[in-house]
Amino acid sequence: MRRTWRSSPERTSGGSRGIGVLAVVSALGLLAAACSGGSDDPFASGDQPGSGIDPDCIVVDAAVSSEKIELLTELADDFNDSGAEVDGTCVGVAVRSKASGGAATALAEGWDDEADGGPAPVLWSPASSAWGQVLNQRLSDAGEAPMAAADPTPFMLTPLVIAMPQPMAEALGWPDTPIGWADILALANSPEGWAAKGHPEWGPFRLGKTNPNFSTSGLSALIAQAYANTGKTEGLTIEDLDQPDVAQAARDVESAVVHYGDTTLTFLNNMYRADQRGNSLTYASAIAVGLSATVARPSELAAYLEPQSVEPALSRLARIVMAPGGAEPEITILKSTERV
Repeated sequence: MRRTWRSSPERTSGGSRGIGVLAVVSALGLLAAACSGGSDDPFASGDQPGSGIDPDCIVVDAAVSSEKIELLTELADDFNDSGAEVDGTCVGVAVRSKASGGAATALAEGWDDEADGGPAPVLWSPASSAWGQVLNQRLSDAGEAPMAAADPTPFMLTPLVIAMPQPMAEALGWPDTPIGWADILALANSPEGWAAKGHPEWGPFRLGKTNPNFSTSGLSALIAQAYANTGKTEGLTIEDLDQPDVAQAARDVESAVVHYGDTTLTFLNNMYRADQRGNSLTYASAIAVGLSATVARPSELAAYLEPQSVEPALSRLARIVMAPGGAEPEITILKSTERV
């Protein structure tokens, strides 16, 4: 059973008052560069998102994926300092961090303020534009109208990469030979495993990936696998996926998954620990991650990933950029008149 939308009365909704607000907020990035603070600030900082916004102001709630929460919070603060108004009423943006898969599920099933960590968003910035399509498909399956923009404009691109222990990447010809998803899938489907590449001691090919139901890298990897299995680079259809050979290839790839992690950092940390024990080449052959996951991590993991001045005894991760499959973060204005 679908839950009922529950939202605070001072929040914007899909009604006519909210539309004017959204027109202003859609220019958030442009306004931020020109904004300056004022001495009489109705948006003083608070402990919770939006807690410092004057209750007489219109509050536009935004749900943002974690990797860009700091950026969009700063932009929202600049916007809030700009003195923006709609029909003489001040407008403020309250930004919250919300996992993209969790947000898509909550929006499809009916957002609950308490269970879902705050008011339903008017602005949603998932980690990939694919989540908007997932949301709209779930709504369509339920006989409901779409909420996310059909053709959003991404404002950054995070490539999906395959992170592999360097010896394994080199066995595939890296860095002299380009490696793509088709190569990875062929190896995953090979009954010989790494023996086909002259390394039987490495055993079968083992893929590490996150759960595509709530992880962006897992979803992006699943999409990329589907394109590789069909030989397409665009225009993937349900009929393509229903082809027996494509469906079998998908099953073969999933059978090579060592386990489904909650986050890519789980795999990277496990790889690091396995490397410290000297058996990183038998934990996972490759990990599907967003490029940002291989930087700005805890110091010990960063030291593991970064090139060393002295040749290490332990293997390093080679980051191989794959295409298609990049995650394109976006900001989308949600369409809904269901809130009460």
